[in-house]
Amino acid sequence: MADVSIHPSTLAGIKRLAKSISRERGITHTAALSAAAQAAGFENFSHARRVLAAQLARPGRSTLRTVYITAYWRSREGSGRETAVIGLPSPLDRLLTPVVVRSLHGRFRLDAADHVEATEDVLSKGAALDAVTEAARRLAFMAATGLRPGNALAPYLWSLDRRVDKLPGLDHPSYWYLPRDKSGVIIDEPYNHFLLQERMEFLKGSGVHVALAFERASRGGRGLHLHSSATSLYVITDDEKRLARLVRSLEGCNYMEAMKVESAPYEPLFVSPARAALKKRKQGRPQLLPLDRPIVRRNALAYQVMPGQRVEWRPAARLPLAGHRQIARLLVALLGCDEINSASYSALQNAHATLARWLRLEFPPTLRANADVDLLYFGAKASDRQLPAGMTAENAVVQLLEALRDGYPDCGPLRKVMRPLETVLRRLRAKAARTAQLPRQRQVD
Repeated sequence: MADVSIHPSTLAGIKRLAKSISRERGITHTAALSAAAQAAGFENFSHARRVLAAQLARPGRSTLRTVYITAYWRSREGSGRETAVIGLPSPLDRLLTPVVVRSLHGRFRLDAADHVEATEDVLSKGAALDAVTEAARRLAFMAATGLRPGNALAPYLWSLDRRVDKLPGLDHPSYWYLPRDKSGVIIDEPYNHFLLQERMEFLKGSGVHVALAFERASRGGRGLHLHSSATSLYVITDDEKRLARLVRSLEGCNYMEAMKVESAPYEPLFVSPARAALKKRKQGRPQLLPLDRPIVRRNALAYQVMPGQRVEWRPAARLPLAGHRQIARLLVALLGCDEINSASYSALQNAHATLARWLRLEFPPTLRANADVDLLYFGAKASDRQLPAGMTAENAVVQLLEALRDGYPDCGPLRKVMRPLETVLRRLRAKAARTAQLPRQRQVD
């Protein structure tokens, strides 16, 4: 039986699939060619021949690889999947490093050398379409420019970010770097299309340069920011030659023009040509947890934020509200403390988000005596955003760890939250030890 969920990516592949369809369905070869082309993501065979021939005819584009991007959706109204088909000059398995995969919004993973798919289901067909479209835009952007996602706190971006912090109209910034020389680049996508002269004047003498690559880039499929309103795309970096190269490469970034999106039932799961060639069992979709009985293992309770998303774990026993109040006050105060560096801040922020989620799961609306439960972690007063008088950050972290140990049973999810906090404590103690040594060194000198 011809498997039309396996999508050919060449004219020869379309013709081979057409022969199988013609034999099985008893239809003419012309009709089978049209069906095979539609299975490959084209309107008909003529459209497939025109698009694939155009890809081969483009200067420097003779080696475009077909890439598939899939997201699945599930709701009360039904379920399905959206698969985007796009041609890129770089092999997908070479382009998708672990950092790049994490930068694709929606938790994607590399399923095969030509296929990337969302690991979790989304809640609607529109959300799935947005997910594959945004992922396709980012992959096309990276393939055209050679840029890779960067960290704003990294040395190659930190100095650049500080100099553009007050840039007029800065909106939707994203941070990138060129792997060959670790040079930083900021992509900015504001709604205002008339900022170039004002920005150039603002940056005069700073060593930073800006260029407008596209006006209304989001509507043309060339921007990174997926929004119904039109945004323009600005490139910001500290080298004029690099800026000119990036703008030229973006002008040739028209991979999205030939992108096609196929809507299909949830099952059978999408199988790309590279996945089919592996002849290995495809990883299944997230399982739905039973609603009639909890799953508890080693003091941990399984849960899903939404059906079809990955299974996560939390402590099986509830932390009393008094414990949550104490922990929330300590976390909020530590997040506003000057003693906390950027790495420790990130660890505290992750713990804050996790514990706020556990609170909502432990105390659903039916168990809440008053409405202020929702505000424990996010409704702190200004006076609560600083440590009490006489309390150091080190003492606050010690109290935080003790409250977690006393309030929850020992389990994997709790240890996962506490390990980064223990690292924060070690950093603070090391810093205090270094500070204590300074007076003694001065006395010796």
